[in-house]
Amino acid sequence: MKIVLIGAGKLAWHLGPALQNAGAEIIEVYSRNLKNAKALSSRVGALPFNEIGVLAKTADLYLLAVADQAIPIVADQLKSKLGVEENIVHTSGATPGAALNSFSRIYGVFYPLQSFSKEIAVDFTKVPICVSANDVYLEGKLLGLAQKLSPIVYRLDDAQRAQLHVAAVFANNFINHLLGISHDLLNEAGIPKNILQNIIRTTVFKLESSHAKDLQTGPAVRRDWDTLKRHQALLADDPMILEIYQKLSEHIIKTNT
Repeated sequence: MKIVLIGAGKLAWHLGPALQNAGAEIIEVYSRNLKNAKALSSRVGALPFNEIGVLAKTADLYLLAVADQAIPIVADQLKSKLGVEENIVHTSGATPGAALNSFSRIYGVFYPLQSFSKEIAVDFTKVPICVSANDVYLEGKLLGLAQKLSPIVYRLDDAQRAQLHVAAVFANNFINHLLGISHDLLNEAGIPKNILQNIIRTTVFKLESSHAKDLQTGPAVRRDWDTLKRHQALLADDPMILEIYQKLSEHIIKTNT
């Protein structure tokens, strides 16, 4: 499969080589920043470009690994270059595949459920990949491509993928933010952040075999009002963090009646 990779950010940085290792041919990489396009192209042996108008018309798949707000802009530029008969696919969890229906007759989604950082290697055999398409033939190609990268492949429609994406925000983005608050609190007390590592690992390990709600511990689920008050007094100097603590505690109490 010949692929033109549109975007050279964190996702594309890892996905491009993974697709190549799976047998796909990345023939071109586009980025508005030519330096970024060249850096990724050197990893996959592709041609780098920073102008949509010079991209090849011979690819089997045009894969948009760009920010959500850029998807319609780039798709419109591709339509001007390619027409509406090429296979265009985006990699977003939050944007519907149907957002491409004005730009191509054949479109889909190839969404790896993972948080990417350029400096951290990704083992795609552990990454769930969610695919969908408005065309049976394209969907089959995307499923086959995904299965070459990972044994964890799901066919999800736009509504399911939107629900998955917001769930992932809670599971990844919000938890990361809460851990950042924990680290700041420890730092203020002169305590190393690594002291939390074992309890974090244990929490994640338990989740593999149990529902999170069944594992809930802490002062809120115990209705330990004295401890809750003491914690809130400690956080009184930071109203936003205090509010987060109060809202989360209230929700734990409400959902564990």
